[in-house]
Amino acid sequence: MIQFCWDHINRNFSLFTRIQALFLDGHFHIEHFSRNRSGRFFNFNGTAGMWRRSCIIDSGGWQYDTLTEDMDLSYRAQMRGWKFLYAPDIRVPAELPVELAAFKSQQFRWAKGSIQTARKILPRLFRSDQPWRIKIEGGFHMLSNVMYMVLPLMILVMPFVLGHMSLVQMYLYRTVLMFSLVSITAFYLFAGWHPWAGSRIKLLIEIPLLMAVGIGLCVNNSEAVIKGIFSNAAVFVRTPKYNVVTRKDRWQHNIYRIRRVPLFWMEAFFLAYLVVTMIYSIRLSALHMLPYLAIFTTGFAYFVTLNLKQAYSGKG
Repeated sequence: MIQFCWDHINRNFSLFTRIQALFLDGHFHIEHFSRNRSGRFFNFNGTAGMWRRSCIIDSGGWQYDTLTEDMDLSYRAQMRGWKFLYAPDIRVPAELPVELAAFKSQQFRWAKGSIQTARKILPRLFRSDQPWRIKIEGGFHMLSNVMYMVLPLMILVMPFVLGHMSLVQMYLYRTVLMFSLVSITAFYLFAGWHPWAGSRIKLLIEIPLLMAVGIGLCVNNSEAVIKGIFSNAAVFVRTPKYNVVTRKDRWQHNIYRIRRVPLFWMEAFFLAYLVVTMIYSIRLSALHMLPYLAIFTTGFAYFVTLNLKQAYSGKG
């Protein structure tokens, strides 16, 4: 199999699509590139690639028991000795979702499917004679969405942490958060530093917003992970594509739209909870926590606002 790099015809359609493009740049320009060049396994992305028919047949064919059948087949094929190649210089145009409900549906499918694939493939991978570097990276790859379940718990305990931590514990907590933010910033700075992505200043501004959107996804993707752990259901909900490139292109009245607003009230609850936590941190004079809380709060505020704007006013 050879996988090409996704390009984005509507990268500059809105701030929302620019953030999505940066997310995917990290996946293609860092993750795919590093896994392939270091001899570890990586996955076909469902499009913008080419397979040998004999590879598909030898690996057991396409199977419908996970929502990420492309990842499932990729691991089965590589465990059988087939070689994959990532070609970053060949960019294939694709369209990013322009509405939040479609984006959340897409992310839900990917998160649930990766957990279903982990349940199916990881036991086989760890029993295989593959090197441990491949087994460990495969575990991190397929289970990466589990981290979304940590974020809601982290948010819920924040007020109690602020009120009961010693000074040493607080500095340690803050240091861990700081290194997390630095590593994420470095990752997406390198991922997005290419000539077709636009202004470098915009990139520096968008990285904190990307972190906020990633945090805002935690409720949606936590549900996906839980369902992936306990369910084999694999109903594929297609992501709508409207052929929108510029702000003049219209999409709101398209027949095929995902109009449901999933988990809106849960996200609104976390937004209110974080606002109260920020007020509480100010009262405790824990002002050093405000930048971190601001990123968390911005993520949920953005999701709640965009949900309302797109679901009830029909505007992008």
